[in-house]
Amino acid sequence: MAKSILRVPRVGEVDVYEEISQSLYPAREKYSFASIPGVVAFLYYPGKLWFVFVGMLLVGLIIVASDTVVYKVFGNAFLSAQVSFYLANSFSQFGPES
Repeated sequence: MAKSILRVPRVGEVDVYEEISQSLYPAREKYSFASIPGVVAFLYYPGKLWFVFVGMLLVGLIIVASDTVVYKVFGNAFLSAQVSFYLANSFSQFGPES
C-alpha cells in the first residue's frame, strides 16, 4: 500500500493497481495511464480480507459518526443528510481528482 501512496506516475510505467487488477491496458511510451481503485480495492493492496473488513468498518463508522455530530451540532436533518450524501459519494468515487 505504501508503494501505491508514494508512487509518482511516470510515462511508460504500469501503475500498481494495473498490475494487481491485471488490466488490459499496456504501458505506453507517450503517456501514463492508471485506473483508479475504489476503497475496497485500495484496502485489498496488502492482500488480506480482514484488512478490507476492518477498513470498511472504519469507513462506515466515520460516516455515521460525522452524520451524528452534524445532527447534534446543528439539529438539522436536511443538513445531516446532505453531509452524509457528500461523504458517501466521496468514498464511492475514491481516488485522486484530476
